[in-house]
Amino acid sequence: MRHFQIVNMPEATEETLTLIFEKILDGFFTVKKAGDKLKAGVAVQATIDMYLQVQRTMLPIPAKFHYTLNLRDVAKVFQGILMCEPFKI
Repeated sequence: MRHFQIVNMPEATEETLTLIFEKILDGFFTVKKAGDKLKAGVAVQATIDMYLQVQRTMLPIPAKFHYTLNLRDVAKVFQGILMCEPFKI
C-alpha cells in the first residue's frame, strides 16, 4: 500500500469555471484586437449554463451511457473559439 496515493480534487464551482474561461477569452480577444466588439462574459456564461443544464437533465443510464458530459467538452468549445481569426470587413 505504500506505493499508492489518494488524490481528491473538489469539483469546480460555476464561479471558478467562469473566471478561468473569461480570463482565457479576454486575453485572446485582446491579442486579436477584437475586445471592443466581442465580450467574453456572454460566451462563457452561455456555455457554462448549457453545460450545467445538460449535466442536470441528461443523466447517464445503462441504456444511454454516452450522455456523459465533462469539463473537457466545455474546454473544447473554447479551444474552437481560440482557433478563429478575426473577420475584417
